[in-house]
Amino acid sequence: MAIASAPGLKSPAAVNRFAFTSPVIHDLLVLALTLFAPFAVAANQLGGQAVLVLGLGALLWLSPPERKLGGKIFALLAALAAWPLLTLLPAAWLGPAPWHRALGELNVALPFTYSPQPWLTFEDALLLISGLAWAAYLLTRHWHLSRRELLPLYAFAVAALAAVWLVMAQFAPAGAPGETRAFGFFPNRNQSADFLAVGGVALAGLCAYAWRDRSRRVPLWIGAVRRVWVNAPVISG
Repeated sequence: MAIASAPGLKSPAAVNRFAFTSPVIHDLLVLALTLFAPFAVAANQLGGQAVLVLGLGALLWLSPPERKLGGKIFALLAALAAWPLLTLLPAAWLGPAPWHRALGELNVALPFTYSPQPWLTFEDALLLISGLAWAAYLLTRHWHLSRRELLPLYAFAVAALAAVWLVMAQFAPAGAPGETRAFGFFPNRNQSADFLAVGGVALAGLCAYAWRDRSRRVPLWIGAVRRVWVNAPVISG
């Protein structure tokens, strides 16, 4: 039998909606980690990548998956994870590659593994496995916020970063003649353009939603799409 709540009292779900243990907060943490991931990987620094992996581990602990992957998807992800590890096997097992012989003729000392740089291969393999684990986590978790709620937050964050980058570009010191000036927080301006292009796709989707619903936010989303998509080619060029 259902029990009616007393007047003026909020339900426990409403009270704890924004508590740290709330599933809503976990959804927002997933969004924050999604925004942070491109910067951590593009910086090519172990510190940022370690923070990213630790963030994934924290999310798995706070909000574990609530359903299992399908057998075919699991097999595909496992095969992708195991593929780079094959290069850590002894080169004698896989047969010498042409570049093995070329480096041997130059008297370059090579390790016994098929990969000429096993530590770098292992590091990149761990990063790939972390990315596959992230994909599996997103496929198996239960979302408590809808796409209509999460997508605007992501799009606003991308548009805000675009505005910050434009301001930074105006005050950045001029480089040498012919030098390509960096734009944004990425080491390569093409990466900044790619990030903005993905955000532009999300903004275009929001614009289509608003147009279909005849929302008053249509001019807002059109302006954001114009700001992001017009600047992305300029940044990469």
